[in-house]
Amino acid sequence: MKSIRFLILIQLLMIAANGWSQGFLRTYSINGFDNSSILSAISTPDGGYLFFAETNSLQEWLVKTDPLGEIQWTQEVILNGTDVQADLYITPDGHYALANYVDNNFSDNNFLLFDQQGNLLKQVDFTGFARVAMTSDGFLVSNRVDVHNYKLFRLDWQGNTVWEKNKTTNYLGLLYDMTATQDGGLCLMVAYDSLGGRAPKLIKANANGDVEWERAYRFQGLDFYGRIIQNTEGDFICTNQLAFAIGTMVFGAGANGDSLWSKPVELFAFGLCQTGDQGYVVVGETTLAPGIDLVKLDETGVTQYTKSYNINNIGGYGYHVSPTPDGGAVVAGESGYRATLIKTDPFGNVYPNFIKGR
Repeated sequence: MKSIRFLILIQLLMIAANGWSQGFLRTYSINGFDNSSILSAISTPDGGYLFFAETNSLQEWLVKTDPLGEIQWTQEVILNGTDVQADLYITPDGHYALANYVDNNFSDNNFLLFDQQGNLLKQVDFTGFARVAMTSDGFLVSNRVDVHNYKLFRLDWQGNTVWEKNKTTNYLGLLYDMTATQDGGLCLMVAYDSLGGRAPKLIKANANGDVEWERAYRFQGLDFYGRIIQNTEGDFICTNQLAFAIGTMVFGAGANGDSLWSKPVELFAFGLCQTGDQGYVVVGETTLAPGIDLVKLDETGVTQYTKSYNINNIGGYGYHVSPTPDGGAVVAGESGYRATLIKTDPFGNVYPNFIKGR
């Protein structure tokens, strides 16, 4: 009898583990506000998730959940505004770092540090376009000044400025994104010509903020949003939305900036991350299917599969994606104007019993 009970217990644990690994889809009313979006989300060391959300009442929230997406605490974040791009990081001492971006020349972009309960420890503001990346010894910040000038900053783990450097380039129309690099430096992705063309340029700097190279790429007709990451091989993978077509250009560049490949994807992409199989996940939205849309690419940008996540066939947007330790991904966005968090398995699946929301 004890043996049978033991076997039943093992089977139940296996079923529970399998269901958990396949993930969930959760929609939230953030502190009573239904009309809301999640702009960024990451996994936390305790197996849960941390996300940054905004509501239509112009309130912003930092939210911590357990491994199944149940909210553990919320903390209001006082900011001047948000856009659809933000980054979250976890520092070596367990603090949470939030970089909030407002893409214009006159609004504050914010860098904030919180403790593990969401209490604000430090806030640093940068006027105009800015991006933040975490390195092995702190944070790097890029800040656009005008069409020819930008600044680079290094912050320590407490958010204090270690150095600030002024930089120039032949044209900097927009500051799309920035990634930390394996050598402790950074790589910027900017728009290097007029706003009508918006072709991208990469600017690589070392850990001291010294520019090593700049490289321009002739992809015309790109729109406002783009992302850049450095993969495990040291190459740079970038996305840029197309301005006059349904889709995004995904392209790869080597560690020295040489163009490697480019592929169009039928998706207005906002989020990008590398996966455990050396491929990539891109999230956003498309007019072809309602919901938050995901495209899985192999290491050369070839589409492997597509997924669309929704509740009751309602449209949505995917704003951010990051990898999870089990080989899956966590996707941040909105569905039916409700803040939406999605945890997938390595194949983009969500367990139906863990879809919760309206």
